[in-house]
Amino acid sequence: MYNTSEFEQAKKRAFEWHVLLESNEATSQNREEFQAWLARNPHHRDIYDDILGLSHDFDILSGVYKAVPETLPDELSHLIEARGKPLENKTSAFYRKAVTLAAALLLSFILVKGGALLVETPDNYYTTDYNNSRSIRLSDGSEVLLNTDTELVVNFSDARRHVRLNRGEAYFNVAKDPDRPFVVTTQKGDVRAVGTAFNINQRTAVVEITVLEGIVQVNPFEMGSERAVVPRSELVIGQHMRLDSSSNPVEVMDEEHLLKTTGWKRGNLFFDGMKLSEIVAELNHYTSSKIIIVDAAVGNIEGGGIFNTKQVDTYLEALEAALPIKVVQVTPLLTLIFEKTI
Repeated sequence: MYNTSEFEQAKKRAFEWHVLLESNEATSQNREEFQAWLARNPHHRDIYDDILGLSHDFDILSGVYKAVPETLPDELSHLIEARGKPLENKTSAFYRKAVTLAAALLLSFILVKGGALLVETPDNYYTTDYNNSRSIRLSDGSEVLLNTDTELVVNFSDARRHVRLNRGEAYFNVAKDPDRPFVVTTQKGDVRAVGTAFNINQRTAVVEITVLEGIVQVNPFEMGSERAVVPRSELVIGQHMRLDSSSNPVEVMDEEHLLKTTGWKRGNLFFDGMKLSEIVAELNHYTSSKIIIVDAAVGNIEGGGIFNTKQVDTYLEALEAALPIKVVQVTPLLTLIFEKTI
């Protein structure tokens, strides 16, 4: 019978085996060692099956990247610094160690997040993972399209239609009801509408609001609170506002820019002269592989182009060909970007 420490070690090892075997880099010797590990203790098979169950039934491995820090774990960071230039040899000590560290890191989040995903969520709670958008028709006839990695909570009453966008991006096509305003609460302010269509992007600390039809009223919050402040702003079709707790600038968009802003609805993103750090942050909402920039200078390189949200790997290959960077997939769940050296 396992004690607690032995059980945790066995779970960690089981996940390490899972990452290695799913990476297509496992050798025949690795597979023999895996079978020997299973045979060593009858509980190993049960623990490994539990890992597989989490992976396949609840897609935790696909969505866990959202909880992983943007920076590398210290041990992996130090390992990279000591190693120097990226190596292609996946049998190297670095690669084996990186697999272990990535597995341990992701496993720690699976143990925390796993239980939460098994809890039944209320009917008014809607969420998407990295791989799927979702269309919702609300009880009042309004339609909401959720982008990937988005969380929304709906609370309707006889007096008001209230929605909270906890994270992510959503497109709202609001049914007309003058007696019940439709209010979307974001981390930076409320967006109020009666019958209109608008997009809210809350991927970063800045909330972006774009009006595609009708008029919306934006009520910014005081910094550090959820209390609305004056002046309130009215946005009309074609206008775009960035809520950043300071100037909250408004700009007018032409039809081309409006189409680019909502391009995600059609499976396309447009990167125009963006820093690579910003591009990577956006890519991480569309892939199960956590993408991390290792060399800080790389983050300031400008990139661009049209990105198909279902083809992250293809876009990374294009970036690697066009920019002075090196992309290394350590495991299916961890991709590192280095500065290319001669």
